[in-house]
Amino acid sequence: MDQVWSKEQIAFLLDSCIFIYKPLDMKIVIICAVIAAVATFILMKKGKIKDADGNNIPDVLEDAAEEVKEVVKKAKKATTKKKTTK
Repeated sequence: MDQVWSKEQIAFLLDSCIFIYKPLDMKIVIICAVIAAVATFILMKKGKIKDADGNNIPDVLEDAAEEVKEVVKKAKKATTKKKTTK
């Protein structure tokens, strides 16, 4: 016989599955982040990735962070101008 499942039963099963697999997913993310960090550090020490100031942050990331800061400042100015003109 086919069993009919209610919406509450299906939601409970899905939540249970997510709860079971969530710690495993987090471990995978952490492992990937650690591998990426170690690979970046090794490549910086070998000179494949530039780090001119020697602070162990690749210059590419520093440049990207500066660009993001500029974009955020421009967006903030644009939104504050719109609020003051209303």
